[in-house]
Amino acid sequence: DLERDRRALLATLKGEPFRCLAGLSLLLLQLSSCGGSVHLTRGDADALAVAQAAVELVAEGNRPAAVAKLEAAIERYPHSYELRFEFARVASNSRFTAPALDTFELLMAADPDDLDVPRNYARLAIYVGQFVRAKEPIAHLLAAQDPTSEDFAVAASLALALGDSTGATSAAENAIKADAKNASAYHLLGKSILDTGGSESDALAALATALEIDPGLDAARFSYGTLLLQKGSERGQAELARWQASSSLTGPEFTGSKSEERLALARKVSKALPTWSLPWIEIARCQLELGQPRKAEESLAIAFKRAPFTLECYKLSYAAARAQNDSKNAALWLDRWKRARENGPLATGKQ
Repeated sequence: DLERDRRALLATLKGEPFRCLAGLSLLLLQLSSCGGSVHLTRGDADALAVAQAAVELVAEGNRPAAVAKLEAAIERYPHSYELRFEFARVASNSRFTAPALDTFELLMAADPDDLDVPRNYARLAIYVGQFVRAKEPIAHLLAAQDPTSEDFAVAASLALALGDSTGATSAAENAIKADAKNASAYHLLGKSILDTGGSESDALAALATALEIDPGLDAARFSYGTLLLQKGSERGQAELARWQASSSLTGPEFTGSKSEERLALARKVSKALPTWSLPWIEIARCQLELGQPRKAEESLAIAFKRAPFTLECYKLSYAAARAQNDSKNAALWLDRWKRARENGPLATGKQ
């Protein structure tokens, strides 16, 4: 829709003048296509090298630099599919969510068979509250030959957001059928059962299963504790206290504190929640900031025992190896992080 793109272009110029070149070049490219499909290409060696460099910057924790590098590269290679896909993924976790959404939309039109695009597109649209925009990519995923458990879970999340509790229950059940270890699916099932006025016992069972699979799933912990409290169970208060302790490691008050203060709090939480990986991940992060990479590796070893496939553990292990000039292990950890990011489990901490 050219009129929509024109309005979006004007909004971009008004709200973020020349601060997000990739979003601007995307809209200009859409306008120049005159309503037809935009031709994107794959395999340009120089563009791929930039995309790889951006991935490494993200692994090092320097997301703003990765966004800037990709913005500049898209100006040079505006038809590179890989650059735009990497930009959309990196920008999804920054303040540039609007151009990220537009980029995912463009990529879907360019290659409808690349299902990673609608998966990322739908998750981001739901996260920023653009529920109507999430409908098309989710419909695209569910129409594919073999929708994944995560595809059904995203559909359940959207259905809940739109007030379709019955649809959410059905999608969550399908997600569990596809993968009985999908903790988020059990959480969504519990919430949808409550929203439809179903059995509180069934909802509690679903939420308890979610936490059994992933003790660090804070949203499920909050739902579980709240429901127990509503039923008059003393355990509800304890569960909410555990949720609050875990949340204390991710809120702005924690992230804005000094490394030493955050380290002390993370150690305190690790004693209160001995089976959780998140406190040890934050301990390792603080130790790296304080120039203690070997201690960080020891903390990460503990975190790995609690959550073997957490993306953040891979990323911090890469940073610890780099800090010790251990190029061999740094390359190994970077490769593991990239493969897990592409195909593997989601992080229980910050991604």
